[in-house]
Amino acid sequence: MSDMSESVTETPPKEIMKYLERALVYGWKSGLERSDFPPWADAMYTIDEIDEFTDFFDRFGSEEDFIDFLSRLSGIDHDTFKEMWSELSEKQRAKVIDVAVHNIAIIGIRELLKWVAKKLSDKRRKKARAKVLQVAKDYLNGKEDKFSLIVDMADILWPTEEAQAESGYEYEDFLSAATLVELYVYNKDLKELVKKYLVERLENAE
Repeated sequence: MSDMSESVTETPPKEIMKYLERALVYGWKSGLERSDFPPWADAMYTIDEIDEFTDFFDRFGSEEDFIDFLSRLSGIDHDTFKEMWSELSEKQRAKVIDVAVHNIAIIGIRELLKWVAKKLSDKRRKKARAKVLQVAKDYLNGKEDKFSLIVDMADILWPTEEAQAESGYEYEDFLSAATLVELYVYNKDLKELVKKYLVERLENAE
């Protein structure tokens, strides 16, 4: 990081972009241990914050509060981040945010699918496992959209209003992933995640 900061003006913008994209994602991941939310809910919360600054990706300026937020998220000190950010065009800044948001969303959903697979690997959850497996396969076969995939899984995991209420924030946090996949995860990426982290693991649990 110090090497980059010492020669920012001599570093090609594309290298700065890649550096910031990685830093934002790794910075977010490193903060998960201190988060009060599971990764999928934290991902949605973080992306919501970014949206508030960018007006749904219409502005990527050099406002101090936005730079301060991004520097804290990335773990890069404010002055260094500001210097690097100033070397990028509006379009390049937008690309950095777009890539970081996409990767944060991917990681959040990957962790959710891993959590579901682990939760349903218990022999006592055989019926729920079969239902989730069917929902996942329906999604992969185009019989269900990605938003419904998350909602239906939530309703299988917490089938009654009583179960939903007793879950604390688990049920609501889980549902936040429906918005995450709807807005920030491409079907192509989600299908790969569902196959690898959900279907294969659930089938092996049987």
